[in-house]
Amino acid sequence: LPSSVRDAVVRAVRARVGADAAVDVERVESLSPLRGEVTDAVILPGAAIGGPIGVMLRGMAQHDGAALVPVGRATVRVRVSLSHRHTTRALARGSHLADADLAVAHHVLPRGALRAWPDVAALTDARVLRDLPEDACLTWQVVVPSPAVVGGREVSAVVRDGRVEVRATLVAVDSGTIGDVVRVTHSETRRVMRARVIGRAEVEIRHEP
Repeated sequence: LPSSVRDAVVRAVRARVGADAAVDVERVESLSPLRGEVTDAVILPGAAIGGPIGVMLRGMAQHDGAALVPVGRATVRVRVSLSHRHTTRALARGSHLADADLAVAHHVLPRGALRAWPDVAALTDARVLRDLPEDACLTWQVVVPSPAVVGGREVSAVVRDGRVEVRATLVAVDSGTIGDVVRVTHSETRRVMRARVIGRAEVEIRHEP
């Protein structure tokens, strides 16, 4: 496999599962003739860890150095290892995770979706969806995050503009987990704004176009 293709596939997989993931292309199932130099790869629908991963290979257009165009396709299988969290004890369905329930683990990921695994922020107070033994992998299939922001409750809102940072106490209209976009309102003006959840009871105001 050309090093440019291998590097492009590794970057594309890391963009899905996490920048610190160790990714190894174990097998190449198909590789079309390349119609130019490969600069990046786009993962096609249906890709999964442990299964075939189809990628569109792209390179710079000859007459437009800023445009990326398809230059080939490949199907590969990869081996991915990543630091994530395991349980430190057996947990019953419906339990909420505490810091003491989480242990760092690093091993080859089993077959599953090609996406980032839950981090500590997502696992804090997350609810367990089924009975788990000690030393179980904590994946999106076995936990559901608790809302970091709860509708009707106060949140700390921040607006950043260059080096200027302004904070205010607002009220959440919607509930959401970290990364979600929710509506918030000022208790006096009743103006509704959109904000991204960045922490527990903390949001960042989004500038509307």
